[in-house]
Amino acid sequence: MKAPSRLKGALIVLSIALLLLAGCSCRRGAEDSAAETAVLEGVITVKGNEPFQSLYFRDADGTVYQIADRLTPDFLESAGKKMKIRAVKGVYKLATADGAISRRIPYLKEVEPAE
Repeated sequence: MKAPSRLKGALIVLSIALLLLAGCSCRRGAEDSAAETAVLEGVITVKGNEPFQSLYFRDADGTVYQIADRLTPDFLESAGKKMKIRAVKGVYKLATADGAISRRIPYLKEVEPAE
């Protein structure tokens, strides 16, 4: 009689492990496939405190982009200053559990100063 109870226990543990793995495998959001390179002029801002700082870029139109690259000293030093950059623009699409797009977050990657 002990074998079936052990089997039940193993199945319960396996089920919990699979549920945890499925829940933890959720991605932040799908990237937009229509990413394009652009030259933008605006201001770099830093949000948050160390070690959780994030860089953002506000362009002349008022659109705020999250900078997806790692923090670099060059951009940290130029925070708050107006500058021109070249970057690849894209959009993260955040989805709800039923798959509907709940929010779009514009981002920049491969950011470099433009002349």
